[in-house]
Amino acid sequence: MKRKLFICCALLIWLPYKDAISKTDKFLNERQAGSSKLINVNVVNPDNINITKLIEIFGESVLITAENTSKHKGLLSYAYNDNPSNTMALDSALSGYGFLPNISTGNMIFGVYGLAELHAASGSAIASEFTARNYSGLPSQYLPPKLNIGTTDRNTIGENITCGGTYNCSIGINLTSEGGSKSVFDTGIYVDKYKRYGIYISGSDASTPLFVENYGGSADIILKNHNSDDYHKPALIVMNSNNHKSASISQNGDFIGHAFIASSQWGPDITNCSGAGYKSRCYLDIGSNDGSGTIIIRAGIHSYSSGSVSIKFHDKIGYHSSSCIIQPSVGFLPNTSMVIYSQNKDGFSFTYINGSSEKTHLHSGLDYNVNYLCSGH
Repeated sequence: MKRKLFICCALLIWLPYKDAISKTDKFLNERQAGSSKLINVNVVNPDNINITKLIEIFGESVLITAENTSKHKGLLSYAYNDNPSNTMALDSALSGYGFLPNISTGNMIFGVYGLAELHAASGSAIASEFTARNYSGLPSQYLPPKLNIGTTDRNTIGENITCGGTYNCSIGINLTSEGGSKSVFDTGIYVDKYKRYGIYISGSDASTPLFVENYGGSADIILKNHNSDDYHKPALIVMNSNNHKSASISQNGDFIGHAFIASSQWGPDITNCSGAGYKSRCYLDIGSNDGSGTIIIRAGIHSYSSGSVSIKFHDKIGYHSSSCIIQPSVGFLPNTSMVIYSQNKDGFSFTYINGSSEKTHLHSGLDYNVNYLCSGH
């Protein structure tokens, strides 16, 4: 197996500072021998970096600084994997290892730690960046990706976070404030360019893929459409294991399911209410919306035993038409007849006969309720 590993600190480290490198070797040997002696290896310090401050931040460390120019890095590690195909070797350009022994209960250790501070009037301070480049061909779309040695897929992954050991791990990514600081991120996670899915969460037994907690200051989830609303296209889909859509919310707000559809928080309009008499009133009960609710007919003077009511939805229901059922309730006689004679995605109309065969006139000042439930198709 051929393997190359180069560590370059600018181009100024190796020849001019052999003595500094030998001190590093001496430091590592002393650490292995159990010595706690601190050695600072300062190769180049052009900007008068406060070494004392770095020691306070990082503790006992080998401090290597290099000239910071547009062409040089403080530390560059390079690995080249030219092993024969399907070789079980996990080559790494740079590795970090943190170990917390039994005698150090309650302590903390980092395998890798990055720190970037912004003090300039403008600019960007980025603690870490991971870039993956694909020059091979179309990437694999398998989820989860096939990462086994010998895979025939093309996998280009920006960051791989895994858990190991004999027990489960706590958290994959912990977004919070630095210890002792009250500063927070303005945006926790920002996803910009992607091909298929911005975030894909694979389910597992007895787990909750997404949990959102809110203290009441804003919406839990916002589904925003940048184009004009299209009730033919869903904003949210519920599917079963066979990828069959069982429920959805369309872009114009229609909730389409097995039981009902509530088109919006606003109620429909009553465009016609005949037969209830002079100075009668027809209105919707509190809480009524396009999908379900109660129509209240308050009879006036010289009312009739029969009449008609027309409803216009605030928002359209269904792709092709609505499908509604109605039921006489408070006020109407038990054998009252009600028939829907017109319905579409804009609304519905129905007639009623109070008492059917008796044809009892509505009594002035009394309320007569009609319950309705609508779905779309």
